Amino acid sequence: MKCSKVFSLSLLALFSSASFAEPAVMISDFRCTLFDGDGGFFSTNDTKVVNSNNGKGGQINFKCHASGVPNSTGTAVHYDFESTGQRCNTLFGSTTDWKEVVDSEGNAQLTCKIHVKGNS
Repeated sequence: MKCSKVFSLSLLALFSSASFAEPAVMISDFRCTLFDGDGGFFSTNDTKVVNSNNGKGGQINFKCHASGVPNSTGTAVHYDFESTGQRCNTLFGSTTDWKEVVDSEGNAQLTCKIHVKGNS
């Protein structure tokens, strides 16, 4: 059964696009909204963005970590595009390449991968 709820990864940080000229850049402390274990939503600021730029294109990885996330199932819950039909929406684009795990202890991790085209 596909979940009809929509979520998005929201960046609440200001930074220069020139900061991505280096081979790898990390940004942290922005707001991220993810699924909880019960199919609801949970927000956190425990986040990181890593840009791996090799000059031929690269990948931007968005990672959110949260604790105290509701999960009444008693087991780990896994979400991704295939199970929800939802995309991970970020400031840098939208992707179907994402996964989230909420463990039975209420710890969650969301990872979204944005694939970047090479420079001309």
